[in-house]
Amino acid sequence: MDKKKIVIRTGIGFFLCIMLVLAIIFLLASTVPPGYRRLSMTKVAREKAADRLVKRLFDIYNNYQVAGPFDHKINERELNEYLASLEEIAYNRLPRKGEPAKKTGGVHEAMDKAGIGNPVVRLSDRNGGTMTVMVKSDKLRKIVCLDLSFTIPDDSPNHVKVNLDAVRIGRMPVPYFIVEKGLEALRGNLPDVAREEHSDSSGVFNLSGDFESLLVNVIKGIDSRPLPTRQTIGDHSKRIHRIKITENEMIIQFAPISDDTN
Repeated sequence: MDKKKIVIRTGIGFFLCIMLVLAIIFLLASTVPPGYRRLSMTKVAREKAADRLVKRLFDIYNNYQVAGPFDHKINERELNEYLASLEEIAYNRLPRKGEPAKKTGGVHEAMDKAGIGNPVVRLSDRNGGTMTVMVKSDKLRKIVCLDLSFTIPDDSPNHVKVNLDAVRIGRMPVPYFIVEKGLEALRGNLPDVAREEHSDSSGVFNLSGDFESLLVNVIKGIDSRPLPTRQTIGDHSKRIHRIKITENEMIIQFAPISDDTN
């Protein structure tokens, strides 16, 4: 066999390998994750979910006024009901100072601006506890998955760190440098009113019922600086001591703190 034929066959083989790899990547990226199942809820059901969230926040508020630690549990379906009802939750929120009257909750508009939609959450005990957030990307026309975990820094116990453990498009892993640019773009599209800095006395886990700001600040904190969790109500100050994620359930553990705790 002459050298010309060897070169041609080698080139064809290399080209076919590249095409095969690209086909595999495309199939992995185009595959809808098995856990991506958005809830279908009527407007009445979404309004009831928004009301349940308010009641849940009041329950936490009442527990804050009792001495000692307490746990608050929330399951995967409840989280997805709240995500499906974000527009109703935001619309029912009391207007901020100087904010004009609202015709909508503004959530759909904010998501459109960020180029995302249809968020879904899955909870699992994988890797010690993982929250997988899945959203549909308008630009990619595919499902983007973020694996998150939560830790309390040893040197800053009044804060919680939102760790980004892995990112996938469909089932295809994504390099971190691409993810980092995407996160910066997403943070830039967050509503300005919800990106206010939280003091260490109020904490990101605000019990005012402003779930919209809580959600946006958690997104802002992904793989960024730790978020303050200290909350003082009356004579009691508490913080998030631990966030435990098991299969289909998340347990937020609150603990009392003293004034000398950082």
